[in-house]
Amino acid sequence: MAISVLSISLGGIISTNKFSGAFNRQINYAKSLKDYHVVTQTYIHVDGRLENSCIDNVKLYPTNANNRVDNFFKILSICDKIIKNNTIDIITCADPVYTGLLGLFLSKKYHIPLDISIMSDIIDNPHYLQENLFKHRLNQCLAKLVLQLSDSIRVSTLAEVKKLKVIYGETKVYLGRFYVDIEPYNEFDTKSIAQTRFKLLESGKDFLILYVGRLAKQKSIDILIKSAKLVVNNLPQALFLIVGYGTEKEYLEKLVRQLGIESSVKFLGGIPFSEIPLYFKACDLFAITSHHEGTCMVLLEAALAEKPIVSTSFAGALDLLEEFEDTALCEINNSEEIAEKILYALNNPDYRQNMGQQLRIKVLNEFDPHSVSQQRSQKWIDLSSKFVSS
Repeated sequence: MAISVLSISLGGIISTNKFSGAFNRQINYAKSLKDYHVVTQTYIHVDGRLENSCIDNVKLYPTNANNRVDNFFKILSICDKIIKNNTIDIITCADPVYTGLLGLFLSKKYHIPLDISIMSDIIDNPHYLQENLFKHRLNQCLAKLVLQLSDSIRVSTLAEVKKLKVIYGETKVYLGRFYVDIEPYNEFDTKSIAQTRFKLLESGKDFLILYVGRLAKQKSIDILIKSAKLVVNNLPQALFLIVGYGTEKEYLEKLVRQLGIESSVKFLGGIPFSEIPLYFKACDLFAITSHHEGTCMVLLEAALAEKPIVSTSFAGALDLLEEFEDTALCEINNSEEIAEKILYALNNPDYRQNMGQQLRIKVLNEFDPHSVSQQRSQKWIDLSSKFVSS
């Protein structure tokens, strides 16, 4: 059964250098479909003015918006035209709030089944609510409304599946894995890795601990920095590298100065996406201290690079690191435990090697792009068949 799907995306699809495999994921999802229409937010001041494009059966519609409000109404207008000019069997949305509200309106207006993805663990999560009591409580109320009125809910971790099935029912919630582009992590030039490591290491430093991601409250990088203080007190040869940018940068730099660890924590800013695999391969360990996440892209990338990981116990980490619970998973906000487990890994090279190898095998087996894409499109086909028969 060939169906046509309308996807409302948060962005990052056309800008192929931003997210790991975002564009290729759309191509793979579409292989079992008749047509795949993807409306993706783009902003003129960031992306320039982009044209509609078509690759195989994937049709991309950038919004070319001036701001977030303009983007909202442009998504609505573009989707309205697509539905009127095409037979759409499923509407799928990238999140339960911003795109979810748009999808819900269109679903009810045109009587099309609605599939909602929720890729971050925000429902009834106290850590999420504490970040912004008013905004996040409002977002959660809206998310719960959209999820309640949707026809299916895709989550990417087992912990979220278990939680949301209690709320929304066994048949409505399903596990839909997320994957990253494996190709950049399959072959590495040993010389390039050595050169990158040499460039990153500074005098007197022997160990590289890497973080890659946004500098945002959700990521709780202040806890990682406090852990860094404890680590370098015991192992002065450790150097923490923080790759990324965001609203918390000034606060985090100030914290590093207050702790007196400027020589042991370096902020590298944003780096080209094509270089990130080399940074993973050049480091000794990847560390992340988020309050809440679903499947975390950088965790999968670290695993594909065969790197050991120390992480707080958010949903995505619980899935990936369950076999290393005692040595890799830490209580949220517990800088002492994080430092302890980082030190354990750095002082045990055999453990680091074994963990990295096991994690790569797990990601290749459980987050296989072909299987994940097939399962995703099959869920849409099943939902469409169920909707038609009812």
